[in-house]
Amino acid sequence: MTENDAISILVIEDNQGDFLLIKDYIEEQLADAKIFHSKKYEDAAILLSDTSLPLDVILLDLTLPDHTGELLIKDVVDKRPQTPVIVLTGFADLDFSIRSLTLKISDYLLKDDINAASLYKSIKFNIERKKTNLLLEESEKRYSNLFQLSPQPMWIFDVVNFSFLQVNKAAIEHYQYTEAEFLNMKLIDILADVHDDKDVLVKANEISSREKIYKGRFRHRKKKSGNY
Repeated sequence: MTENDAISILVIEDNQGDFLLIKDYIEEQLADAKIFHSKKYEDAAILLSDTSLPLDVILLDLTLPDHTGELLIKDVVDKRPQTPVIVLTGFADLDFSIRSLTLKISDYLLKDDINAASLYKSIKFNIERKKTNLLLEESEKRYSNLFQLSPQPMWIFDVVNFSFLQVNKAAIEHYQYTEAEFLNMKLIDILADVHDDKDVLVKANEISSREKIYKGRFRHRKKKSGNY
């Protein structure tokens, strides 16, 4: 089945025969795909550096006349970190394929095993996965900004042992403990030195842990001057 998605694909491949085969595979499944071709890294680098050129996926051969291997992968990924890179190679090197995945490529395919269907699936899957990962990163960044930039002291703690897991800047400024000091403390450590307060906190945790709601009024002690 042919899809008419206008996907932009850069194929970095020096072997003309391999490129024509890959091009045929792509066009069999993605009739309206925009295919760009570079035979050398030098030419590809110009396209990769052109921010006005949208690229949805990069298909990368690892043996170019002017660049090869892990350094080639690193340079391509560094120029387009938001674009999935699928490595196409004629060499079945398991150790290298595993190692290359740590260099932030999206997939590693053997040329002898590729057909129109498998290449299409890899392209579509890795484009969608990259989009999902970017959305997650944006969501995490928004959460981090809300947490860190809030003027209200805030923290995240372990509900089992009350250890601090994360504190925001307002908490550090208000309580006068460094971040490292907070992360070596427990929530109970900043309570006023009143035994009942600590018992109430433990009890509140036990009662409300099923509902994930924690309620109570507690006096907190700052690091300096003993103020509450």
